[in-house]
Amino acid sequence: MIISMKKLLLAILFSLMLTLAFEQVSKAYTLRSREEMGFDESIADQSQTTIAAPSKIFITRVLTANEEYEAQTEIWVKSLYYYSITRLGFLDLPYTYLVDRDGKVYEGRAGGIYTDPETVQTGGQLVIGYLSNSEDVTALASQSLRQLITEISYTYGVTRSEVQIGKLDIAEGGEVAKTILLTDGSSFTSEIETLLNSFTYSEVEHIKYRAAVKSVTYAKTVEASEKFTVEATLINTNDFPWFTNNNYIYVSTRNKQESPFAVNGVWDSFSKPVAITDKVVLPGKELVVTFDMQAMLLPGKYTARFNLMKLPNVQFAGSNFDVAFEIKKGSAKLVRIIGIPSLNVRECIGSNCKVLTQVAENQVLIMLEKNAGWYKIRYSEKASGWVYGQYVEQL
Repeated sequence: MIISMKKLLLAILFSLMLTLAFEQVSKAYTLRSREEMGFDESIADQSQTTIAAPSKIFITRVLTANEEYEAQTEIWVKSLYYYSITRLGFLDLPYTYLVDRDGKVYEGRAGGIYTDPETVQTGGQLVIGYLSNSEDVTALASQSLRQLITEISYTYGVTRSEVQIGKLDIAEGGEVAKTILLTDGSSFTSEIETLLNSFTYSEVEHIKYRAAVKSVTYAKTVEASEKFTVEATLINTNDFPWFTNNNYIYVSTRNKQESPFAVNGVWDSFSKPVAITDKVVLPGKELVVTFDMQAMLLPGKYTARFNLMKLPNVQFAGSNFDVAFEIKKGSAKLVRIIGIPSLNVRECIGSNCKVLTQVAENQVLIMLEKNAGWYKIRYSEKASGWVYGQYVEQL
């Protein structure tokens, strides 16, 4: 117990240190937006935009033959935008961010960190371009790179191994850019490697998810043992997309308790009715989830409580919803086990018959038949057997 407590305290301490380390790297840089730079958005094509959760960061140096651009980096960025589209055949800028030697940060591709930059290495890759003809990395640029990468790592769990250095080999004539990792031991590569190794990284994402429940529909009255379908419509109230390609979203019982209404073999577990994978839910858009529930046998009014979660254990604020319904006896004949902690269910009538399973005291079951002081009951969806009538109460 002492060892476990020490491990727990160390884990808490490490978590606090990690949080403090990330909080110290606050967003001190100013992001210059496309709108502020006056981009002509009519020439970019956003109809084929691919959206993915940030999972990789690629850093590359951007060179220019026009030496005046190094002193006028905003004009350089605008020129890159027009050149990439009109001359190189890109749909938009192939950079997520551009950082100059003064540490100024410019917005690149529309949609920011969620849009694929049209490189070969796709699937959640961000491309950060360093605007410099020189191989050295200035202190101001280093600070902005630290803030950008640390923030992305902390938010989305991008680890050091997923941050790479290289160059974009861009060919004219509409060919797609190729990402090539540098192995030439250049000064730029060495400086960036040293810089990256000094950053703090997170292996897990730190995102606060929010949702709103638009509607929940289901049958308000069901018969004993009947299955019924629940359909819940939730809205993404975050200002960023929900991604399920890495960690899925799922519906969970409140407090993750096992539900007596779980459908065995259909629910993912007795506390998780359904999971949502390979789906992107954009801000303001709806997510519709459907799952079945199995009514208990005992008549009465019941309420099952659910919410939205993301693996491994992140709850969506505002996603709580209830399923309140009444179970009626209907045409089913019900019995309850009484007077014994557990009762044998046998294959046939008689104490010498084979025992199939046991049922617990107070368990309510469907009665199929009564014969010679014995009751034939259904103890699972497709299985039945006989129990001795002395320990059975008809409801």
